[in-house]
Amino acid sequence: MMECLHGCLPANVLRILGLRPIQQRVHTDVWAFHSSSANVMRRLPSRIPTAKEQRKIVYLARHAEALHNVEEKRAQNEAKRLGQDEDAARTNVLRDPTLLDASLSADGQDQVRMASGCFLKLLSRTHYPKPDIVFVSPLERALQTAMLLFPDHSNVHAIDFLREKRTGRPCDERKPARELKCLFPNIDFQDIEFTDGQGCDGSTYCPKLQESNEDVAHRAAPLLDFLRCQPSEAVAVVTHKGFLRELNRGPWADILDLEDGLSSVFGNAEVRVCEVTWGMSGESSIKACSLEQATLNPPMTVCPMHSHGLSSWGRQSSLSSEDCAPSGGGLFMAAGSSNLEDAQAAASQAWHSMQSQLGGAATFALIFCQCSVDGEE
Repeated sequence: MMECLHGCLPANVLRILGLRPIQQRVHTDVWAFHSSSANVMRRLPSRIPTAKEQRKIVYLARHAEALHNVEEKRAQNEAKRLGQDEDAARTNVLRDPTLLDASLSADGQDQVRMASGCFLKLLSRTHYPKPDIVFVSPLERALQTAMLLFPDHSNVHAIDFLREKRTGRPCDERKPARELKCLFPNIDFQDIEFTDGQGCDGSTYCPKLQESNEDVAHRAAPLLDFLRCQPSEAVAVVTHKGFLRELNRGPWADILDLEDGLSSVFGNAEVRVCEVTWGMSGESSIKACSLEQATLNPPMTVCPMHSHGLSSWGRQSSLSSEDCAPSGGGLFMAAGSSNLEDAQAAASQAWHSMQSQLGGAATFALIFCQCSVDGEE
């Protein structure tokens, strides 16, 4: 196993600098790995990804507490106090027509604001990018959640197949597109308008539209291909408990690697970070973790660094073109480190320290960042 190049870099480093050796006999790329954890070797991917693999970051979120959630909890508590059937009480209250397309409760709005703050912390303290596009269920509680979770986002689209399981209860039915557009003028409702243009099934319930859990899993199955077709590298999806539960238990069951302790059922306003990979043969894999764990201990992210350097630093690389690999080829291993405050200077110092040990540049370099988040390294 190759040795690690240890760099002690600031917490706000989003990229680690690397160059491809320029000697003609050397064909191995240099890769950069990002992590806020010192326990790097445990978190390395099982293999180095190829350039032909496709990767995306997908932020999955469930809507926050809505008014119908408040009413069903109240009914259950009252039934428990009276020694009555709690599930029957819950089901009965959800038939209330005033709960049609229920909106968020006051507590639910607070839940999303807290989740939004945690999400901003993720973006500021790790390598994870802001989503370029947000897809959301057309039910009002999900639309409100998306607007509060990603405030001022200019690329939010309501998609009908992300809606909650159709149970026949008013709370699980949506308003027509024309009403939703008035309530949420900054959201794109083209997909909902198209659905409503085909008939009234999207916003008017009838028994034939009722769905089983298997129906929801079947409806959720195209999500992975839908996400793969998006040009964005980071995507957010805001949907519902039932949709996400059947997605995780059904279409994603064999490819989903959940963080220890995570359930297939999402809590209110819960956001999870998913790293999705599609291989050259079409196989896919998904690694999911909580927002908290992604912030404190983000999994390794791997990216190839070519001979032109990494433009996202915003300035020219300090690693010179004279940093060629040692003659003779083969695998050369060494470790370098730096305690400099400046990220680029630290990377350069560690690189040159390794060079001096090797008598030239490495054919392969593994670089990681150790930082402190809320007092934890």
